[in-house]
Amino acid sequence: MKRNTLFVAAMPLILILTGGVCVGQDSTLYRPAQATRRAGVVSADSSRMNIRERLVQLAIQNPSMEIEDRNVAAAAYGVRKAKTNALNQISIQGNLNEFSIQHNAAANAAGANLYPRYNVGFVLPFGLFASRAQDIHIAREQLAVAEAQRNEHYRVLREAVLSKYEDYLMAVDLLNLERQVTEDAYARYMKIEKGFAEGRITDEEYTTAYRNYNTEQAKQRTLERNLRVTTIEMERYIGVKLEDVLRDYRDYK
Repeated sequence: MKRNTLFVAAMPLILILTGGVCVGQDSTLYRPAQATRRAGVVSADSSRMNIRERLVQLAIQNPSMEIEDRNVAAAAYGVRKAKTNALNQISIQGNLNEFSIQHNAAANAAGANLYPRYNVGFVLPFGLFASRAQDIHIAREQLAVAEAQRNEHYRVLREAVLSKYEDYLMAVDLLNLERQVTEDAYARYMKIEKGFAEGRITDEEYTTAYRNYNTEQAKQRTLERNLRVTTIEMERYIGVKLEDVLRDYRDYK
């Protein structure tokens, strides 16, 4: 009879502990996507993936995205913590005496008036379940905020990478065009220089050709610098040499 009484008294705590175990197995909690993304990048077939998608995949390995992943994971643990915080507010009280411990006849006779022999109690705050529900709602909202921030960061990062790649393509095209113009200016300058040496070209024509050639050279140097800067900015996003990535995508534009 005493064992049954103790079991009934302990039932609320058993139910709460069981609920805590179920929370630990909650399949709806966030699982970090970082490992999945990294696996996708490692196994990506460069012959099938468009170069732009490849650059985006590399960019999301950026440490800033890792921070977002960890913020989401921390918020998910916050949900789990909010579900189990109720256990910290529950206390168990009980007392034992010599008559409860000693089971001989003399002790039983002396303690005949001490009933119940075993005394166990639980302290449950009145606002426990109401505050627990509110804490869980707050934790879930914080998780939703962390996920929204990560998704927004991904969109911004994707836009930045794709825009920077377009800037790179434009810088390459402009440099190639300017190199051709510079070569033409140089060929004209050499022709005029020969004519000037033979006395067939005036000083003004020679000066103009020389000036045009220097101007095109300056433009070429500027475009080369712009291309290098664009490449450096791109590599800051993707974390690897852009040349190494482009080596597998020579046919893509």
